Amino acid sequence: MCNFVSLLLRSFGFFLLPIAFSQSFSALQNSNYAGVNGIYTNPASVTMLTHKRSANMGTLGFEVSNDYFNLEAPFSLWKLISGGVGDEYRNADGKIDWQENWLKTDPNLSTININMNSEFRGPAYVNQYGRFVWGTATRTRSQVVINGLSNQMWTWASQWVDSQTIMNPLEIASHSFSMSANSYQEISAVLGYRMVNSSNLKIGLGTTL
Repeated sequence: MCNFVSLLLRSFGFFLLPIAFSQSFSALQNSNYAGVNGIYTNPASVTMLTHKRSANMGTLGFEVSNDYFNLEAPFSLWKLISGGVGDEYRNADGKIDWQENWLKTDPNLSTININMNSEFRGPAYVNQYGRFVWGTATRTRSQVVINGLSNQMWTWASQWVDSQTIMNPLEIASHSFSMSANSYQEISAVLGYRMVNSSNLKIGLGTTL
């Protein structure tokens, strides 16, 4: 169990990278069923709504990325999520047999840079009124950036899971270490107009304030 927790903690950048910040909603944003979510990147898209109204109570996206380590497992993330991992990578209990050698680090780096983002959307609402579409939306975006974290510090942190001998963090601190955090709230209004609405062609204009 300790090995699994350690490997999971040290590979969080790999697992969470595909689901994050503005990019984390890419599949939703570009979908024909994006609905009210189109307000955030392309307000004209709300003029193409397939329903008269669209609402979103809340959506959360987050990302953690780094430039020092990643997980190179012999199976895809999709197989892990969908339960399609082969038996050769499972233990006698049928659980994933995580291996330490799947975790790869960059030996040329002496410091680690970490970027963490989150975005919470909602509530939001759009409504069609003839060819016009109007709506409102809110979201909160946050970011934490850590630069110059020594790789020895990462080793020290992992010992809390793997070892009973804890190193003194003052001995492995990096003089270039820095951290910044920021967060902001956004409240927006959207107005769109459907110029062309035929079976072969749809053209709309939209603006967000």
